[in-house]
Amino acid sequence: MKKSSTSVFFFYLFFSCSTLFAQNNNCTYQLQLIDFFGDGWNGTTITAITGQDTTTYTLPDSTVRFFDLKLAENELLQLYFTAGPKDEEIRYILFDENGDIIFNDGPSPQTGLVFETFACPTCLTPKNVSINPSDESATIHWSAFDKNSEYLVAYGPKGFRQNDGILITIQDTILTLPNLLPFTEYDVYLTTVCANQDTSLTTVSTSFQTKYTNDVGISNVQMPRSDCQLSNAEMLTVTLENYGALPQSLIPFRFSINGEDGGVMIPNDGFFTNVLGKDSSVTLTFETTYDFTESGLYDIAVWTELAGDEQLGNDTAYVQIRSTPTIAEFPYSEDFKEGEAGWFSTNPSIQFEENSTSQNPLQNDNQNWIFNVDTTTSASQQSYLFSPCFDFSNYDTDPKIAFQLLINTNDEASQFWLEISIDNGQNWRKVVTDEAAFNWYNTPNEAAWTNVFGKGVWQYMETPLQSVAGQAQTRFRYVFEKGVSETIGPKVAIDDVQLFLPTNENVVTLAAQNTAANSCGIRTDGVQLELYNASNIVVSGVTVYYQINEDKPVVEVADTLVLAPNERQTYTFEQTFNSSKAGTYTIKAWVQSSGETVPLSDTTYYQFSVTPPLDVPFVEDFEDRVIDPGWFAVGNVEVTLRGPGDHNNESHIMAANLWSSANRTAIHSARYGVISEGDSLSFDYRLVLWENATLPLTMNGDSILIEVSTDCGQSFSPIYSIQADNHTTLTDFQRINLDLSAFAGNNINFRFVCVWGNGDYWLDFDNISILPGLMTSAVNLNLASDFQVFPNPTSGQATVEVMLPERRPISLQVLNQLGQVVYRKELAHQRVIQEVIDLQRQTAGIYFVQFLVGNQVFSRKLLLAK
Repeated sequence: MKKSSTSVFFFYLFFSCSTLFAQNNNCTYQLQLIDFFGDGWNGTTITAITGQDTTTYTLPDSTVRFFDLKLAENELLQLYFTAGPKDEEIRYILFDENGDIIFNDGPSPQTGLVFETFACPTCLTPKNVSINPSDESATIHWSAFDKNSEYLVAYGPKGFRQNDGILITIQDTILTLPNLLPFTEYDVYLTTVCANQDTSLTTVSTSFQTKYTNDVGISNVQMPRSDCQLSNAEMLTVTLENYGALPQSLIPFRFSINGEDGGVMIPNDGFFTNVLGKDSSVTLTFETTYDFTESGLYDIAVWTELAGDEQLGNDTAYVQIRSTPTIAEFPYSEDFKEGEAGWFSTNPSIQFEENSTSQNPLQNDNQNWIFNVDTTTSASQQSYLFSPCFDFSNYDTDPKIAFQLLINTNDEASQFWLEISIDNGQNWRKVVTDEAAFNWYNTPNEAAWTNVFGKGVWQYMETPLQSVAGQAQTRFRYVFEKGVSETIGPKVAIDDVQLFLPTNENVVTLAAQNTAANSCGIRTDGVQLELYNASNIVVSGVTVYYQINEDKPVVEVADTLVLAPNERQTYTFEQTFNSSKAGTYTIKAWVQSSGETVPLSDTTYYQFSVTPPLDVPFVEDFEDRVIDPGWFAVGNVEVTLRGPGDHNNESHIMAANLWSSANRTAIHSARYGVISEGDSLSFDYRLVLWENATLPLTMNGDSILIEVSTDCGQSFSPIYSIQADNHTTLTDFQRINLDLSAFAGNNINFRFVCVWGNGDYWLDFDNISILPGLMTSAVNLNLASDFQVFPNPTSGQATVEVMLPERRPISLQVLNQLGQVVYRKELAHQRVIQEVIDLQRQTAGIYFVQFLVGNQVFSRKLLLAK
């Protein structure tokens, strides 16, 4: 708030008349102090100074308080504001004796002298000041204070000093200011001189601008307006305005559409020959017409071409209109492959886009309307997508509306619905839920779809419309209302809009999917097709198709399939396809019936991927703190990676805490393959107490079952079990090696099924691997207290350090990712080994460093980077 000050018009008038001011009659002003937070002004103050007193005000603790200021007639009042620590929370207001606000400031008010005035004035300022400017003069008029008063009028160029202006004394309340310059800003000050020679202590300041002498322009384009199906001979109606001081005639005026001249032939058209007076306007219509039948936006410009016009900036008026197509033949189907098709939105967050992102594409190379409402949109703000115009005047049956909808937003409070207007958009109402509706509104009590609908895939929506038959000006609009979430992302999408009569035969392909129950695929995969009869006609004997990627389509006649009105059924194709090969599969499926009238909804797409297995051999020692993708745990036990020293462990491990309330978990691996004859599954495990991991667990009802699946996790077969009778009670890791030869030629998943029996303990796993040709029997020996490979990664050479509890013969070897031995060395009986391995001749990649002692194998991953 800028500092505001009102003072005597001329200082000499104040000093000469001040002795005449009466000081006998008092009045009361009020000062209101406000705190938005409720904790007071926190040391901020405002001081009121009068001729008799200085008073400082503050707000100690309340939210609002009023203070009375007792003032004498014509007494000078000054307000000073002193800032505090929380001025953004405060505001103050000054009221005069009539309760009118004469000054206020805040939040964060200005400081210092912020306001001054002469209170309770006996000589009031002029009221109801009006100014009528011309080009070289201006007439000023005001209301009389009383019949005996005189008035001081001072005027000059805008911003002139009051002492330097032209001064006129007058008893009348109307005055013409002469000798002004055209199109120039001026200030005027008026002061009342009352009958007792008091001078009003507040001066009225008014600004105005003189006119140009010659100045005309177009102020408005009245017609045409945005409407349904504008004609090929629309007439333009405009308003011609005289902004200047002189009357004008013989005024040319023209128009352009989308930047192209409209072809007005002057003087036969576009030429005003009458007289247009000062401050006058006239409505004119061009005889030259324009073709607006093509739907879309039109930018219209209309301008004047008056010779000698002194101000060209107001010559031209602009307007943008939209011609919306009208559809009168049904069924209507629009997939937007050719463009926007007359649909539009005035909200930039609603866009016409290609290839909407979703789990399942609606159709290849698809285009649709997207609601991408951003985080700047305020809560409850609505965004609209408008349809073309529809004419049902020739129909006596209410149609159905159908479309594809994708909702993929994380804003739980957002809503989406459809509205209809039967009077060309003047009034709108929601399309309500009908008993015969299909997928219509997942929150019927609020008549809307929410973000939980559809799980981010395309869904077919359909409902009968009510009271639409016979209406000639029907329109639809989709509405998205943002909730309270700051993040919306990513979108809501609309496609494949249809309007059809129930008597139009219409078999809809709702969805297709493969029958394999996993992501690995099978050699005899099938296709299921979900069909829906959207008409009131019984449909039978349809022909169904599916196509995998670019393969030859499969065709079958569904002889036994009979669809009653509004019935849905699932059809399973007899002919299968091979989905066992890794890759992406797109299923295109469609239906044909002899009487089909709405083919847009006949086709659907479904896409799925078969993931390839991870390569073998593999070693997972968890030292990179990342486990292979595809691993997961099922059960009530949390499975986590733990760093060295967490519970008496020397390296990174995978751990689970089992106890009475966390008593079962199944740790599933990713898929690995292909398994070869002689490959083995190896791992280290241990069981130690939760409170003191230096103490081992004695198994009593506890078990660890190792199982293998060859059908992508559909079913598992046990291959080994660890229980009390084959477990050695130790705090050290124990090595298990299991032969996988029985699964040669297959890709496998394996899992550890861990069941609690007693106590509260840690179950730890480390060095899980599938390696070739290393099958040995499971033993329980504490062999390696330390096994390190460094540097890792290496550019060529690495050092292997091993410390054993006793001297043993050791075999040291390195395998590449194909399981080939690229380095091998036999070492004599030793307890401490420090050996340098040289891989400089090998290609970059992952290698497995292993040492073998007795019937146990220990491995570490080594990355060779060049």
